[in-house]
Amino acid sequence: MKLGVVMNSLNVAKGDSTTLRVSTNAAQRGHEVFISSAREFSYEVDEVVGGFAKRLPTKAFASPEELLAALDEVPMEPIVVDELDVLWLRTNPASQAAW
Repeated sequence: MKLGVVMNSLNVAKGDSTTLRVSTNAAQRGHEVFISSAREFSYEVDEVVGGFAKRLPTKAFASPEELLAALDEVPMEPIVVDELDVLWLRTNPASQAAW
């Protein structure tokens, strides 16, 4: 199964977050998991929604910090939303609001 996970920002992701734990477990069970932020998506001229995401490694990590370090090394790759089986929106608008 191809899973797309949209987070607020990859730069502020915490390794012990529920989102990364569920995503990592899915990748370790053989699913293709792509992590991205909303700013990486666009609506193309040919009416396709696509963007760039990082494919989550399938190996087990000893710690959340090790996972985030490995994720930093993964290159962004193009994805098309229509080719995903699931697009999981895990954004928190309140964390981006300037109150």
